[in-house]
Amino acid sequence: MVVEAERFTYQIGHSNRTWLTQTVLADYNDTGYLSALPDTGQIFTTVYTTTSPELLYTINFTTTGTYYVWLRGYAPNAAGDSVYVTLEDQPAAVLTGLPPRQWAWANDSSQDHRLTFEVTEPGNIPCSYGSGKMA
Repeated sequence: MVVEAERFTYQIGHSNRTWLTQTVLADYNDTGYLSALPDTGQIFTTVYTTTSPELLYTINFTTTGTYYVWLRGYAPNAAGDSVYVTLEDQPAAVLTGLPPRQWAWANDSSQDHRLTFEVTEPGNIPCSYGSGKMA
């Protein structure tokens, strides 16, 4: 299953920040990529689910099981290498490990293992994605 970031259902801005569609960097997929802006150098490490901008999606899971979360992203610098991901009522998990200044895939959690979520019932499940650290 693939979810393009810019195809979100709706978004919630926090701390005067929002996700904006960009096309400045080359090699993005689909119609562009999203950047959490303005980039003010602030790092969110503990209260990111209420202070950083958030994108919300509804994903149709057709089967139950363990789903691995992979993200293709571009970290503007070493401090901006993370996002948080939530699935329905499960706790938010931080996905990290994007190398600075290049497009790359990552699926490491902040606990140094692959980021996964358990889907216990098929159907449309709300998910959200937000900036975990921004620099």
